[in-house]
Amino acid sequence: MKKTKVVSIIIFLVVAGAVIYFAYGVFKNRYQNLKKEPREHRKYEEPKDGETGSTENRLAEEENFSSASDIEFEKEEKPVIENTDCQNDCRKYKGNEFQYRYCQEVCGDRPAIPKDSEEQCKTLSGLAENSCWRDLAISKKDPDICENITDLQLKKACRNRVIEELLD
Repeated sequence: MKKTKVVSIIIFLVVAGAVIYFAYGVFKNRYQNLKKEPREHRKYEEPKDGETGSTENRLAEEENFSSASDIEFEKEEKPVIENTDCQNDCRKYKGNEFQYRYCQEVCGDRPAIPKDSEEQCKTLSGLAENSCWRDLAISKKDPDICENITDLQLKKACRNRVIEELLD
């Protein structure tokens, strides 16, 4: 064999090994301890003719979500969400509205509402603000927007969701 073929094969094996090494790390961190197949994320769909729930109504609901109840949520104990909680559709937290909403956000059970600008998120606070940043990051497919999220679990969930969007 010529030296160039040997060198080419060695370079190919090194590159292939590096790709497999990093892919294994991502796979292990993302799917470790999952017993079920991961759920598909629900995509946002505009309501069909005759259905209620226009974009304006959804935005109004989101603004109401950031009212005084959101301030109470900041005082509420934030649970540590495990993979099993997501697999069980957050049943463990259904008795507590704030922890249930938080669990849904971390698990990605709430479909993303399209956002256009950062101004939409700056007027909100608490969980509603973090949800808004997540929606904006998904809409723009920019994981750097997730850095505006103050909660670590929600920030990680945001980054993962945006990366999934980029891969789709």
